Amino acid sequence: MGERFFQGLGVPKDPTQAAAWFQSAAHQGHPRAQGNLAMMYFLGRGVSADPAEAYKWILLASRHGGSDALNIRRKIEARISAHDMAEGEKRAANVKVDESKRNPRAPQP
Repeated sequence: MGERFFQGLGVPKDPTQAAAWFQSAAHQGHPRAQGNLAMMYFLGRGVSADPAEAYKWILLASRHGGSDALNIRRKIEARISAHDMAEGEKRAANVKVDESKRNPRAPQP
């Protein structure tokens, strides 16, 4: 649903609503949603820009995702401060993913 709201696919474009859907899926351990949420925080789309929060989510996505997340992580690292990276690492360490709600066969948002 997050991508539908972000791109306006069958629903009105709404980055704030997209961020809420990505947030929910990200907390359930979906790497794609974590990566999308990272970019939203990095760019300030649908949420207030927060480099540390962006780094938190891209760290989590890159641990569970593929090369896309790693590439995005490198781009974010090149553009944020060491302080924001350290804060993002601290925040990532405190994230508790609720995988009990995750359906491994369901398509990721």
